[in-house]
Amino acid sequence: MSASFRYWRWRVLRQVPLAVFVAVLGGAATYYGNDLLPDRYTASTHLLVETPSVANDTALAAGPFHHTAQLQSIEARLMTNDRLTSLANQLGRGAEPKELRDAISFDTSSGRGKPTSLVVSVTDADSAFAAAAANTLAEQVLAEHNLSKTNRAESALIFFREEVAEQKSRLDQAFAALLQFKDENAGALPEDASRYHDQRRALLLQRASKGLSVASDPFREQLELELRTASTLYSADHPRIRGLEAQLAQSEPLAQSDEPAQQISGDITQIDAALALIPANGLRLNALQDAHELERKLYEEAVSRLEDAAIAERIALTARGDRITIVEAAIPPELPSGPRDKIILALGALVSVALGLSVAILRMRADAVLRRPQDLMNSLKIQPYAVIPRPRYA
Repeated sequence: MSASFRYWRWRVLRQVPLAVFVAVLGGAATYYGNDLLPDRYTASTHLLVETPSVANDTALAAGPFHHTAQLQSIEARLMTNDRLTSLANQLGRGAEPKELRDAISFDTSSGRGKPTSLVVSVTDADSAFAAAAANTLAEQVLAEHNLSKTNRAESALIFFREEVAEQKSRLDQAFAALLQFKDENAGALPEDASRYHDQRRALLLQRASKGLSVASDPFREQLELELRTASTLYSADHPRIRGLEAQLAQSEPLAQSDEPAQQISGDITQIDAALALIPANGLRLNALQDAHELERKLYEEAVSRLEDAAIAERIALTARGDRITIVEAAIPPELPSGPRDKIILALGALVSVALGLSVAILRMRADAVLRRPQDLMNSLKIQPYAVIPRPRYA
């Protein structure tokens, strides 16, 4: 065994009592400190989100119920400072909101094919307070859920009522526009075309049977033909229509006939003028009828959604929809949930040993006494020519 090894072993063994003392002292402090920590009790209330007892898709009119998101929203509302202060006052505990917030936990679990569950836990030095607080929070969760569900149903019902009223107004406007157009163009609608054709045919037959004739004006007939054609393409205020009407007003028949023939020709002219207006009126009438039919369908759909929302509201008010129930209420626990003695003592022992070793190492490094020639050489940074050994005699 070399002298260097014996030297370092001797220095290490000199520090062992100090390291053991520090480690034992730290362990004892951990043990007695753990005994001074108050016991903590955790009480939990288990809740379950149940599926609707009324299997009806109309309940979705108020919007689908997203369980996890709804529970998180309820948790956020219950963990506000005002609600926590009210809870503390209700249970007769003058605790700060932060203290209660640290003691309360909401654990939500869900999965595919599994019901959503919620566990409300409260940890406190008083087991009775922990159980009472957990049960009170669970009741508040139920109340918040029922209130939120009712508000959603009522809001949906109000929305659909407003939608029905708005759609009814639009339907009435479309119907009024249709009636107004029919009134303004009475006698020049597609339904009158057949009657006009029959009348025109009868007048022509009457004129032919009686041998009546009227002088014809090719220019005037051409103008009338152009006017009838233009009336199917343009509105009555179009410059083309006004120009043709002005030319017709200025033109005069080339010859005059007897009064009966003139009367029949005038009737035929009036019928032709009405027939010329029917195509354009027919297009406009079809557009108005299509608009009215569309508004009617939209109104019927809005009424159907309103009925669904009314059913959803009744389901919500009778608690037959999605609901949360308390599966297991919290009771005052008999055994404490903390502090965790084994973990604390194990960590305390490790820290104590590490602290003892650290103190021993620091003491060794702080020891600057020169005990060997090598220490003197390292301190003075010199290289001796020879070393005179210590005599072994007395």
